[in-house]
Amino acid sequence: MTSSRLLQRFRVAAIVIVAIAAVAAGAVMLIPHLPPRVLFRADISRTQRVVDQVEGYRATHGNYPDPSDFPVPDRMFYELESPDHYIVGFGVGFDEQYYFDNVRKKWSFESDEQTKR
Repeated sequence: MTSSRLLQRFRVAAIVIVAIAAVAAGAVMLIPHLPPRVLFRADISRTQRVVDQVEGYRATHGNYPDPSDFPVPDRMFYELESPDHYIVGFGVGFDEQYYFDNVRKKWSFESDEQTKR
């Protein structure tokens, strides 16, 4: 094999490696910009199960459970804001929370709603 042929193969391999690295770097840079339903799919699913349990409790007992008597899994919280208003969510990052508000019927980040609490 001639040196020019070897050099050509090396260049092709280098281009392929650089292209793969560029695609991988682009994918990593996009991760923080994915929607929460993608980023936190498993946490949202677990939180939705708690929402279903809270609603089931109300259907059976006529009121929402007292948070002190209704334990939720780690990283999650359940707060009763009023007799007809609760929030259920989980912590994300250092000091943010993603939560479901039953009155608004909406998922939000704590920073999206400064008057949440």
